[in-house]
Amino acid sequence: TRYWRDWSSDVCSSDLLSPTGERVDVLRYGAMVPGFSLGRDAAGAWVLSRPTPGSANQPLPPAELSGALTLNELQALPFSGDPWIELHNPDPRPASVGGWSLATSNAVARIPGPAFLAPGGFLVLKADRGNGTDHLELELPNVAGPLVLQDPVGTEIQRIAHPAPVRGGTLARIPDGNGAIQTLAGSETPGSSNRVTVLGQTLRISAFAARSVPDWIDLENVSNGAIPRTGLRCIIDPPGLPAVSIPLDAVASWAPGERIRVHCGTPRPVADRKSTRLNSSHANIS
Repeated sequence: TRYWRDWSSDVCSSDLLSPTGERVDVLRYGAMVPGFSLGRDAAGAWVLSRPTPGSANQPLPPAELSGALTLNELQALPFSGDPWIELHNPDPRPASVGGWSLATSNAVARIPGPAFLAPGGFLVLKADRGNGTDHLELELPNVAGPLVLQDPVGTEIQRIAHPAPVRGGTLARIPDGNGAIQTLAGSETPGSSNRVTVLGQTLRISAFAARSVPDWIDLENVSNGAIPRTGLRCIIDPPGLPAVSIPLDAVASWAPGERIRVHCGTPRPVADRKSTRLNSSHANIS
């Protein structure tokens, strides 16, 4: 048996080979649920099962599987990366997502299977016309239109009428699963529970310069109390270039009203010692 993952297409595969290297059988699969296995049922189809290594398969009966998938969040124009759609399983039972489909005004894409979603879990699918178990063969339009979730037999389960997208904005259900769709800015949470992020209320980006020597960003504590620096980082995400994550100095706390200057491009004895330049035209800083 040979196992491989093609990281370029996010395909997981298990191949059964003969002694001469000939492929005898193959399994390609998507998202899995911890604590369960994939097994063939009596008809030979791959289904979610109880782990029984070396013994007869024990497929989960239909009553132990959920059909309660929901369109939970989407981002059509991210600052960087590919557009994406998030599905959520609000049920306490695992759900099969393979064979479900998503449709826009001009395209329909089936979710590759077998793939399953854990109870309360989230699945992020890239809307990039790519191949692989977490890609969809469609793109989200840059204009207002519908997004429809269909079950494996083509029945419409849910429909979102989304407005023309705004770069960096998301549509999200709050609370997850059954909440109303809200238009949010700077609050994307792909693969996790949706929430509204209140920007700039405790810490904020106060100023920056992209054509200086070195480039710099001023960060300010605008709260009434000291804030520990442990775990804080500044992310510079220019288009077409890898994002750079800058951890802040964790030695001291951040006093009310205090500013920290992050230098980029030249090592300096301040919050940051990583080297990156700010894009002089546009970039995402968070």
